[in-house]
Amino acid sequence: MKLTLITVLLSISVQIFANSPTTMAIVSNETSGIYKVVYQGQETGKVKMTILNNRQQVVFTEVIAQVSAFIRPYNFSGMEAGEYTIVLEDKTGKQVEKISYRKNVVVSTIHVAKLAHEDGKYILSATNNGTENILINIYDAKENIVYSKHEKVSGNFALIYNLKNVMSHSIRFEIVSDTGKVTSIVY
Repeated sequence: MKLTLITVLLSISVQIFANSPTTMAIVSNETSGIYKVVYQGQETGKVKMTILNNRQQVVFTEVIAQVSAFIRPYNFSGMEAGEYTIVLEDKTGKQVEKISYRKNVVVSTIHVAKLAHEDGKYILSATNNGTENILINIYDAKENIVYSKHEKVSGNFALIYNLKNVMSHSIRFEIVSDTGKVTSIVY
């Protein structure tokens, strides 16, 4: 699948950029912080790729030898949010593109409810605008853990828990996001 996508993107870039000697395009995925640099030259050669921050300091550089075209992903998720300049240099000259990287802030809502007319059944739902991992812990009244599992939430997520066999006068759900946010609900 990835190879097919790369082949299609290179074919499209060859058709789009056929009239210019060297072309660079940047495809961003704002959710993941990954920017794909698409390069198309007219002949095989050495290409230098440099990324500068907003203070014009080099944060990354590499030389790619013997290429006429490529697509390379660059992960900005560990970088500071801000403006960056991507510079590609080959024997025909220099191409410069500016990007604005913003940290993906996941906003999530967690809800737990006891199902009406269903003894010992609870529904946990999570909704967010991105992707995050959550840890779901369920405790009895004596704080003994009766359930623990990591779940990946992308968009909407819901599970029904059947806890009718847990002999306890109260149940506590604790949901911990990968950002450290803790939601605790007691029934």
